[in-house]
Amino acid sequence: MPKRPKNLTRALPWGAGSVRFRDGHWEARWSEGTERPSQQFATKDAAEDFLIARHRRKLRGGYIAPAEMTVADLLESYLERKTAYNDWKPATVNLNRRLAAQHIVPAIGTLRIIEADPPRLQQWVDTMAKDYSAQTVQMCTALLSAAFKVLVVQGVLPANPCSTVARPKIEQAVMVTWSVEDCQRVFAHLAGDPKWSAVYSLMLTTGMRPGELRALTWNDLDFDRDMVRIRRTVTCNAAGTEVVGATTKGGKTRYVALSRNARTALLEWQATLVVRSLKPDTDYVFPSRTGQFIREHVWGAFHARLIRATKVPKINLHGLRHVSATIELQQGTPIKVVSERLGHKDVLTTMRIYQHVSIELQRSAADALDDRLFGSGRRLPKQIGPSDSSTYKRVGCPQRWTAPSASSAPIHACHVGVGTTIMV
Repeated sequence: MPKRPKNLTRALPWGAGSVRFRDGHWEARWSEGTERPSQQFATKDAAEDFLIARHRRKLRGGYIAPAEMTVADLLESYLERKTAYNDWKPATVNLNRRLAAQHIVPAIGTLRIIEADPPRLQQWVDTMAKDYSAQTVQMCTALLSAAFKVLVVQGVLPANPCSTVARPKIEQAVMVTWSVEDCQRVFAHLAGDPKWSAVYSLMLTTGMRPGELRALTWNDLDFDRDMVRIRRTVTCNAAGTEVVGATTKGGKTRYVALSRNARTALLEWQATLVVRSLKPDTDYVFPSRTGQFIREHVWGAFHARLIRATKVPKINLHGLRHVSATIELQQGTPIKVVSERLGHKDVLTTMRIYQHVSIELQRSAADALDDRLFGSGRRLPKQIGPSDSSTYKRVGCPQRWTAPSASSAPIHACHVGVGTTIMV
């Protein structure tokens, strides 16, 4: 039997779409009215299987019998429903489509839902956890679990097979920020550059999101009242293209006061513009060369060069928002005010994100209360006994105790209650 030519592709049904290799991935493309959506896959077969399953569901009026439904069919119907009902923002649709196309469909897309039992899904999760971060694994399993939950509610499945699947825990990373000295070093380096001085002055004094700053127009700045209106943000649509959204991430418009330095930097930047703002509603404060909003990769490349030149801690663009909030909290700004400036949903969100600052503030408050009650002169030493921490360990503690003498054994820490430690 003659061998099959390598360049012979599988014949896709008419109207199903097309497959092409682009940027290291196989891209499936299909038509939806006047739009041409696409999705990337690791293999060509996975892309073609996706188009065939989608075309089959379209011919059947969107219905596939549960006995024939695969995981790929389930995810596609779930994502299409979320998109059609506007339950998700376009950026969320794009993110979940990429998760399904890159991590779920290539691995278990052909698995029928009646065969997707917990042991098989656990094997898939364990395999994925070897190559990807815990956050990626968590997002993929959450998406698949949400899709299976619909079938449970509809009575198709008796239970959600993802509910008993073990997932890797996401370790909370230590937040890295800039100190006041780091910020001063950055501003000194940016002296003489009106554009970037205005960008970083506005970011570090308002704490707005990078996408919100990129979407600002001159009409959003009120120099008479020294206020900035934050009403939109740059986001991604369902196709993955950057666009200016209709609202901010929280869906609400907020007003943030401009500091004197930020106001001066913005006016200096405005004075250097060759073309004056004739359309304040549409002219961006920080435009690109084509007059559109500044692109993320352009700002990101400059930010990387800035970090190397000033030797400040490495943070991403969103980290500038954390720098602003951290410094505000450290200087004693009420957390309610900080939460409103950041545009958080509630104060609890701010407290959870900036827990490290809250601990420092509690320590300062405890010291201040101690000085108030006992006087600044009476301060117990922070450490009693040898400096080697290995000599401190938890031991059983009696009800009554006396302070050890100088000739006694090394002092040990003893926990007598929740959050209480005494030296015995």
